[in-house]
Amino acid sequence: MLGVNQLDFLNYTTAFKCNYRKGVHKLRSILSTTVQAEEFARNKGGVAVVLGVPIDAPDKNSDDLLTLLLESNVVDIAAETFLSCFYEFSDLNILLSNKATCNKIVVDALQWRTASISKVVVGKIVATLAGFNCANYADIGAVIANTSAMNTVIANSSAMSVLIASSTAMAAVTASTTAMTEVAASSTAMGAIVENSAALDAVIASSTAMSVVTASSTAMSAVAASSVAMGTIVADSSAMDTVTASSIAMTALSSNAFALNFICKNISAKAAFNKSVHNANCVNQITASLANATYFTPVNTNISSTTVNAVVNDYLYNATSCQNSSQQGNTIDMSIIIIQTIKVVASGYACSAVETSGKTTILSTNSTGYTSFNKTIMGGFYAKNLSYTGKCFTAK
Repeated sequence: MLGVNQLDFLNYTTAFKCNYRKGVHKLRSILSTTVQAEEFARNKGGVAVVLGVPIDAPDKNSDDLLTLLLESNVVDIAAETFLSCFYEFSDLNILLSNKATCNKIVVDALQWRTASISKVVVGKIVATLAGFNCANYADIGAVIANTSAMNTVIANSSAMSVLIASSTAMAAVTASTTAMTEVAASSTAMGAIVENSAALDAVIASSTAMSVVTASSTAMSAVAASSVAMGTIVADSSAMDTVTASSIAMTALSSNAFALNFICKNISAKAAFNKSVHNANCVNQITASLANATYFTPVNTNISSTTVNAVVNDYLYNATSCQNSSQQGNTIDMSIIIIQTIKVVASGYACSAVETSGKTTILSTNSTGYTSFNKTIMGGFYAKNLSYTGKCFTAK
């Protein structure tokens, strides 16, 4: 004989699945009113229909139903109800005070899909794994709001891995300056985040988080050393603009040959780097990084006025043309040119060096004597009435 929960399951299956399109509308209507939404979220049969669909076997409306419930105001209630389909407990704090149970939930993909979205459940799991009494923390917000607790979480690999794996937890962390400051100060925490694409995306999408990360040398060192992080950031023009606007971030990138090489291979990233107001201040770090033969090849390390003739028209200097002004470069390349000094070709002219991507003027002078700039330009630059001294490398 079928029990109450099984009958509820069958009834809700009929309501949601007989007509896939109308089933979505029915759940949306249920969740639109507080009383019905809470009643549904406490119903084991109903919740199981939505949250119990196997991850590898969705049907025509299961994803829509799942999204509706997980993004609703009753997701915390639904998550607790769903866990009661697997475990017998009278109090969620009792269930989640057990580390073994927490680990079971985390490694079970079906249970974790729901648990990771619930602020209450994921907060208590993180608290327990960090060694705290989960009853003292209402949700993940309470954990990250406590500096001492957050430091303990960061120092605990199990708790930190759970926090990073939860989009809900990461959203809370990245929205908090206090929490992000603690994370950014930890090379271990940042190392874990930059290797997790979802967690990294959460950081990049948050202006609060990015402000903290770009102001931290520890955090930016982790970013600069990570192929996942560099690949994500150079592909995001907004992220690159934020990074290159920070002197600390620019120093970290300039000090890492791997990061510089990555930037060299992306046109929009090169443009952001070229236009950074902190570019010239990083010439020493850039010079040291360019000496790394794994990532860069020297083209000419002593470009002088005798090697590069004066140019009177717009002219593309890059790895091809840096040594011979009669052989103009054809395209933007993977060169890095350090312009040490520039001067005009003759009195009465004004000279300029223009960044190739956005045609932004990088340097200009009307001096007939060499003026020191120490500016680094990636990809080449357009010159007019200009003679310069410097160095040129190309990325491997």
